[in-house]
Formats: sequence, structure tokens, C-alpha cells
Amino acid sequence: MTAISTLADWLHYWLESYIRPSCKPAGYAQYRDIVDKHVVPAIGTVPLAGLNTGILQQFLNREAACGNRKTGGPLSAKSIKNMRVVLDVALKCAVQEGRLAANPVPGTVIRKVQRKAIQPMSDAMQAALERFLFQDGNLQNMGILLALYTGCRLGEICALRWRDVDWSRQELHLRQTVKRLPRSQRQPGQSATELVFSPTKGRDGSRRIAAPAVVFALLEMQCRRHETRFGAPVQPEGFVVYNTQDQLTDPDNLSHYFGEVLTALQLPHARFHDLRHTFATRAIEHGMDILTLSGMLGHADVGTTQTFYLHSRLEAMHRQIDCITPACGWFRAAPAGPAAV
Repeated sequence: MTAISTLADWLHYWLESYIRPSCKPAGYAQYRDIVDKHVVPAIGTVPLAGLNTGILQQFLNREAACGNRKTGGPLSAKSIKNMRVVLDVALKCAVQEGRLAANPVPGTVIRKVQRKAIQPMSDAMQAALERFLFQDGNLQNMGILLALYTGCRLGEICALRWRDVDWSRQELHLRQTVKRLPRSQRQPGQSATELVFSPTKGRDGSRRIAAPAVVFALLEMQCRRHETRFGAPVQPEGFVVYNTQDQLTDPDNLSHYFGEVLTALQLPHARFHDLRHTFATRAIEHGMDILTLSGMLGHADVGTTQTFYLHSRLEAMHRQIDCITPACGWFRAAPAGPAAV
């Protein structure tokens, strides 16, 4: 049995023995980030056998109050919940290996996480964005339009290759996602981060989705643009959203570019992921059933889709509410309102 005395010893052993082999690279990186930036600096020297609920509660309290490494201020309830989850999973494993008598995490308490409402674009914002994207020739515009009309995630869009496009069935086969992650083992001269591919979310690591006609019109345009720019047709292994060197578009660059577009158009701030929320909201408003939408989005179950998207927008209410009228035809037009006094 590996010699382990402190909490830090155990957490690093657990990360390499249990998490790295079983998690996607992004999941491992997230766990590692919490361990190395928060847990180990604060309580890593505590003997594993001496760990108790009180020590963990005080740690979580401090992190909630002043754990932000950039500002020294408080951390969000979601961040604290993530720390507690990591500690819970790690210490359950320690109990199973016989290194700890009992898991002290369940005795701790934290503030409840309030789920944030999704923020789809307004109709006017979407129209303004579309007008720009269809008129401007920037290569990265294709990535934004794909998110808006398919609901795919940022990493799925950047990892999409021409071999994944089924022209005859008008489908996209989402096999991979790509994300920029910290290098776990950095060599001298290497950058601190790297682009890492992994299977996309789905029951078998991939999913097929139907795409609207506008997407395939855009794909045809993207093919012609490639022939004009590079003097050669697209290749099966080439990326659909290519950069000026006909290589992969970095997801971070595409996300940053999206923010620049919104700023230039003087539109409200939105995350790239809000394009996915916008697609899902419009799909429901146009009658797509929740099971179909869940498959499009690659959610693990329909409940996830229902939790996020089964709510109304005021704009949709105004479009549809006029169908509620007296059957007897008592009135035909909206009243003008009370006269000014």
C-alpha cells in the first residue's frame, strides 16, 4: 500500500489512481484545480487520520468568505459546493481503502446554490447579430452561426470535421469536443495549456443530430470559401470551422471573438453558451417536443432539458396571447387604455 500520511498525500494519490483513469480530461483538470489551488494550500498538511468535520467546516467557511484567489473576496455558493463534492468523493474512497475510519464531509453544511435563470437572446438582439454574421466575411462567424442554429456546445463546434457532415441525410455526427486545459505535466519551454480532444457528451460518446436547411447552406458556403482561400477542396479530416491557416479554431479564441462582436454591435453581454440557450428556447417556442430537443442538446436525460427550458419568455407570450379572445366576439381590438386625467 502506498505510504500516505497527510490529506495532500491522499488527494494527489486519489487524483492519479482514481480520477485520471476514469474521467474526461476536462473533469480531471477541474478536480485537480480545486485540490491544488484551494484544498492543499489551506489544509493539505492535516494528517489524513486526524481529519474531522470541524476542520472541513472551518475550511469551507473560510473559502466562502475569502477564498477568491484573485480578489481575496468571497467565493460563490457553486464553487463551495464543488469543493465539498470533491472532498466527499475523495474521502469516501479513502474510507473504502481503509485509510480513514469515516467520511467527515456529510456533517458539514454549506449555503444552498441558487440556480441561475438561463439568458437566451431577445428577438431583436438575435436579428442584429444575424445581420452582421451573414454580411461579414470573418471565418469565425461560421462557429457562431452553428451554435445559434444547432445548439451545439463550443467545444463540439470547434472539433467538428468534414467527415462528420452527412450531406445526404442532412445530419451532423458529433464525435468529439475540444477544450484548452492546463498541462498536467509541463516540460521546459512548453505553454501552460494545451488543446485536448475527448468524446462528446452522450450515451456512447457521440450523437447524431438533424440540422436545419440554413446550416447546410452555410456549410456549402464554407466549402466554396475554402477552395477560394486555399485553392483546394475541404478534406474529411479538416475542421469545419477553420482558421486562416486551415487549422482548428481555438475555442477560447472563438468565445473571445463572439464577445468582441457583441461589443462592436453595442449588444448586451452574453456568453457563447447563451447561443445554445437561445437555440433551445426558440426550438420550444416553434413546437419542438422536449424529448427531441433533449436528444439535440445531448442531455443525459429529459429532466435536465425540462429544468432549464420549460419556461416562457415575455416576447413569446405577447406573440401568442392574442389567441385568447371571447368566443362570442365581444371585442375585436385591444383597448387603448384609460384616458389621461
